[in-house]
Amino acid sequence: MLNEKDDLDIEIIEYLLRSSKKTAPQISKALGKPVSTVEYRLKNLAKKRVLLVEMPKSSTVRKYGRRYYINPALKPNLKKTMLLMLFTVGLAISGLVLIPTNPLTAALMLLPSSMLGVTYAIQKYRLELTNQARLILEASET
Repeated sequence: MLNEKDDLDIEIIEYLLRSSKKTAPQISKALGKPVSTVEYRLKNLAKKRVLLVEMPKSSTVRKYGRRYYINPALKPNLKKTMLLMLFTVGLAISGLVLIPTNPLTAALMLLPSSMLGVTYAIQKYRLELTNQARLILEASET
């Protein structure tokens, strides 16, 4: 079972699910945590094979030259959620496009529901990222 210490691990995994390969200082800055703490967590996640490490090709490896990313074997497929987001954003844009047309009232009625749909899709995407991060972390502990 996950505890409070794992919350930072989940935040790191979520961040790396949203963005690609990042270094420890980049992750630290994005999450607002100390670099040393983030680096310690990254090393632990790399040991568990949740994260993979990409070393720079130069012969002189700087301390923060390593880039971390989610193991592709563990990375979830969020296509369904992305399609939902695209569909609702499309509805919102159609609501905005319809405003200057003749049936102004119909267009104005479509706009709030479209905006609610976009908000819902964004919340669902964030929740799905959090759930996927938890699943990845729990699977690595077994």
